[in-house]
Amino acid sequence: MSIRRTPLHLRHVVLVVLTASLTSLLPVAAATAQSSRATAQSSRPTVIATIPSGGGVITANASTNRVYVGQDPLPSLAVISGATNTVVGIVPTQGFHTGLATDPFRNRIYVSQQFAGQVRVIDGSTDAVLSDCSPPGSGGVNGVAVNVSTNRLYVVRNDAQLVAVADAATCAPVATIPINGPSAAHNGITVNPRTNRVYVSNRFNNTVTVIDGATNTVVTTVPVGNEPRGVDVNPATNRVYVANIGDGTVSVISGASNTVTATIPVGTAPVEVRVNPARNRIYVTNNGSNTVSVIKGASNTVVATVPVGPQPDDLAVNPVTNRIYVANTGDNTVSVIADP
Repeated sequence: MSIRRTPLHLRHVVLVVLTASLTSLLPVAAATAQSSRATAQSSRPTVIATIPSGGGVITANASTNRVYVGQDPLPSLAVISGATNTVVGIVPTQGFHTGLATDPFRNRIYVSQQFAGQVRVIDGSTDAVLSDCSPPGSGGVNGVAVNVSTNRLYVVRNDAQLVAVADAATCAPVATIPINGPSAAHNGITVNPRTNRVYVSNRFNNTVTVIDGATNTVVTTVPVGNEPRGVDVNPATNRVYVANIGDGTVSVISGASNTVTATIPVGTAPVEVRVNPARNRIYVTNNGSNTVSVIKGASNTVVATVPVGPQPDDLAVNPVTNRIYVANTGDNTVSVIADP
């Protein structure tokens, strides 16, 4: 199978995740962002479009400027053009989507299909279905993440209380990693490709499990807030952000010490969190407030609260365009936020 080579300036988008600042690696994007800030210094994040498309799991592919969103209960993903904010295609699935992840370097999209127990692999350049991957272990599949450095796929299997590890290129099984105990519900998963650490939120145990991707073993378990769900990482700062749905906060974990260094109050029932590593901004969906909190990573403070659609759940960030895509489960729309 041949893999379409991504243009050099877009390959740099992925290299920021592996090295340092996007602005130093993408001078064109940096110049655009600086120009936007110079002409709109007083601008604040705001919704610029609302797209009827679906309100399920969502991911953004920075290499193509396309967004993929689950259309539950329909067995399909809607494909949104980031340039026009319109639906430009539909990708068939087996339904019951519980996670989406993107590898913009290899131009691959991964969607968890819960009851099928498989992850569908999609070619990001053509939106064609390439395969259905059955990660090791049994039962349904939930959250999914990909390490763009090692090309490893990580899939949470809640029923079996484990993280399944597979080769993302071949779907060959690599390992199964037991996590926490039978009372845990594992919701979020993310990977830091710079440190090769995997983070899994354990909602009913109020913890985050830290996994060493090199040895496929649990390093430690970090206590966080009440009912942690969404989790994401900033590879540039080695900070991990956890949305605690039960107490309206975001826990900030130091990836170096595996300890909570800050707790940030946000809105009601925060469910998901995403990071823009290029700007060190963190975005949190508040399902009970119908808002998105914008956090400045340098100060761990909320700098804006953006009203979106009803019951916002998952969200995605395109670090090149500084656009945030929010899936609203209450009306099956996607709110598009511009953050100048």
